[in-house]
Amino acid sequence: MVDKLFADTHLQGASPQVGMSQPVLIKADNGRTYFLKTNLVNGQHQDAVFFQELLCSLLAEKLNVPVPNFAIIEIEKEFIENNPFLRFNGRFKEGLYFATEEIDGAESNLRDNYSLARQNGQPKIRRAWNSYFKNISNSDQIANIIAFDLFVYNFDRFSNEGNILVGKEPNGGRKLYAIDHGHCFFGPCYKEYLTQKHGVLEINKFDIQNQQGINHYIQWHMNQLIKNGQPLGLGSIFSGLEQNVDFTNGNPFFNFVLTVEALGEDELMALLNAIPEIWVSGGEIQKNLYLNFLLRQKYLIRTLLDYMADNDAFSNHVGGVLDWSKSEELHGTL
Repeated sequence: MVDKLFADTHLQGASPQVGMSQPVLIKADNGRTYFLKTNLVNGQHQDAVFFQELLCSLLAEKLNVPVPNFAIIEIEKEFIENNPFLRFNGRFKEGLYFATEEIDGAESNLRDNYSLARQNGQPKIRRAWNSYFKNISNSDQIANIIAFDLFVYNFDRFSNEGNILVGKEPNGGRKLYAIDHGHCFFGPCYKEYLTQKHGVLEINKFDIQNQQGINHYIQWHMNQLIKNGQPLGLGSIFSGLEQNVDFTNGNPFFNFVLTVEALGEDELMALLNAIPEIWVSGGEIQKNLYLNFLLRQKYLIRTLLDYMADNDAFSNHVGGVLDWSKSEELHGTL
């Protein structure tokens, strides 16, 4: 289910494919180049970050969400001893790490300009983001990315330019990728914020027949998105993405919701069981927490998308809630 490799060579040089964890570039024993992430950031051990990166990548594969190829890569003692930068930097040691394969021709020019404008207090370059996403080869998957983020509590994609990447395909086309999922599920830590983590991942635990409960949940979820980002306050990156969601042939979220609602308990548990035990700091309790969250959350995505559509979050939508008439038979209860 997941490639398990060994780090072979540490490669020098910077790349646009970086986030808060400042990954390093290595060549693995299969001859391919990967970005190796660390779970030690600014002195904090983020004990859920690898767990969540791998879980989200496995889910993304099943749900037709474009993510880079990924792997579990082991760093051996000899590799650390032969690479003093990694040893003295203090962020890497022997063990297993989550890694994503380097994307050919990864673009950084617009993201660099975006960051510079933000540092100088200038408005985010909304029109530039809109055009940035117009000529990508997989624009049909933008709707999947938006819906996927609702599924896994990814609250900062639309205000964080580091969570979207465009790379070059062999035919010269531009392909969009969703990256950096270590902060999904309300943050990269589990044990340090145990009570909060359980509370947040159980906030979707309510009677589906209780309209007041549904309304409360929708407002809570939207508030989390707005905090991090502005239709709904969702940010200029969201604006650039949503303007390229095509409603010409009906509901563009239809197939994603159809697929996610069909995910069964055994299927989801198999993904959770593919995560190395050393990355599961909370043992079976943690895995069951995430399992039950996902089993409930899969039935709330259409409700959240309906709210967004009815509040004009999608400029190409004519208005009102979305048409789910062809998939009603899959809509279960919480």
